Amino acid sequence: GDDKGKVGVWKVERFRPVPVVQYQEKDGCVTHVVFKESTEPAPSLAAGEEPPALLFYYAVKNAEKGAVMEGDDKGHRFQVGDLDTEVAAALLYYKEKRAVVALSSSCMLSVHGKQDSGAWKVLMKVKLPTMEGMS
Repeated sequence: GDDKGKVGVWKVERFRPVPVVQYQEKDGCVTHVVFKESTEPAPSLAAGEEPPALLFYYAVKNAEKGAVMEGDDKGHRFQVGDLDTEVAAALLYYKEKRAVVALSSSCMLSVHGKQDSGAWKVLMKVKLPTMEGMS
């Protein structure tokens, strides 16, 4: 990802990177990218069978707010959730809960989980206390 909103996925063939898929986010820049770890062993594929998609998540910010997106190496892209402000501190994949954790610049911690239907839902959202104003 880059500051112009472009996200690219490559594979390596003969020691050279080959572009697989690219996304362009309008009016925003990519601030964080995290890959989903596979908890299952690599499947044995029959001839002509496609391997499962490589999932990744990335944070996009624009002037007013941010968003967390899900993408894969097959060209699919979905919005996981909106954020009140940009993701400034962290974006993590929580594999035990199949969830994405985002920490915004305003110290808002949100956990977004994928439902069995494939839809995303905010599982938790909490404002973390800051040291500002404390003596």
